[in-house]
Amino acid sequence: VRVQPATSLRRPWRNALFGFVVLLLVATTVQLQTGWGGAAVDLFFGSVAYNGIVVLAGICCMLNRERATLERRAWLLLGLGIVAWGVGDIYYSVAFHSTPEENIPFPSPADVGFLAFYPPVFVGLGLLVASKLVRFSRSSWLDGLIAGLTVGAVAAALVFHPVLESTGGDAAAVATNLAYPLGDLIL
Repeated sequence: VRVQPATSLRRPWRNALFGFVVLLLVATTVQLQTGWGGAAVDLFFGSVAYNGIVVLAGICCMLNRERATLERRAWLLLGLGIVAWGVGDIYYSVAFHSTPEENIPFPSPADVGFLAFYPPVFVGLGLLVASKLVRFSRSSWLDGLIAGLTVGAVAAALVFHPVLESTGGDAAAVATNLAYPLGDLIL
């Protein structure tokens, strides 16, 4: 009888990548809390490491190789969403590094990455739920879609115009500002 090693043992580079991300997270947390190393080290951990952690965490999710196809797809989508957020973060860090906050355009291309987080994560979480349920029909997906569209419609009808009038901002800025809490709420 031949014993098949566990998936994680057959892919040591995945474990190494995950371990590296965890160590980088711990080092970044310690450095940001203590200020150890001065300005140059602070810049590295505050920008490079911080953004790298998000992107590498997304890649770790995408490399998750569950045996079940549904779970594999779910982790791939979750990873794609996290990487999209990380790309938005990187753009924001690089493009607006020395820009005063009041001069940063809104919405910016960084918001595309931030908002691109939501669609794959919605579907990925749905697939994870579906993989754990005995019965998950197409009507369940339809129920989720209806609930999400209902939340969006109510927010658009009740909140968009009052916020637009009170902020005096343009419609794109207000829509972007509303997209984040709506996405969080629906998620």
